[in-house]
Amino acid sequence: NQALGQTADEPQSLADLQMENAMLREEVNQFTKAKEWEQRIPWKSKLVRVVGHDSFNWWRRIKINMGANKEIRLNQPVVSVRGELVGRISEVGPLTSWVLLVGDPNCRFAALLKESRNQGGIVSPRQYNANPRMVELTYLPNDLEVRPGQAVVTSGLGGGFPKEIPVGQVVDSWISKDGLYTEARVRLYASLNQLETVRVLTRY
Repeated sequence: NQALGQTADEPQSLADLQMENAMLREEVNQFTKAKEWEQRIPWKSKLVRVVGHDSFNWWRRIKINMGANKEIRLNQPVVSVRGELVGRISEVGPLTSWVLLVGDPNCRFAALLKESRNQGGIVSPRQYNANPRMVELTYLPNDLEVRPGQAVVTSGLGGGFPKEIPVGQVVDSWISKDGLYTEARVRLYASLNQLETVRVLTRY
């Protein structure tokens, strides 16, 4: 190497090794959490990779690396690795599938306030919101006290999603314009623009 004017590879610095160790620890932690979650839930699921976003609806659809070849079916629920609601299967191909994300106008579903058990429906924001994690919970009783921080979960009604999947937390609330019901802004638990791996619920 010296004769050719080349030098041997320099050993990794301590900082590089520490960074690698930190990344490995994070991967192990994520895997451990995923396994713990899988053991806690009563549903069967498949762990899949996110391989793309819809270029025209970046915050509305993601593509996963499994399709009909792995028994992925239309309308199966999709959750994050930690079990937070992400969306549902909207299109199935031979090798890949599309997931319609929570917040899309076509992904409405029944939900409830975990503390009071009052039920309503999750819909996309009525007005434009730059934060893709914001949705609205509507059709709540108009005399209900809704507080910021209250947890929202799926209700299981309608058969779209199983009961008690974590959805998000209340940010604020108001009475509807006609005064008939209460509405609330909800911040989703799942960070929809940072999804790399998700779970498809196959039996629920």
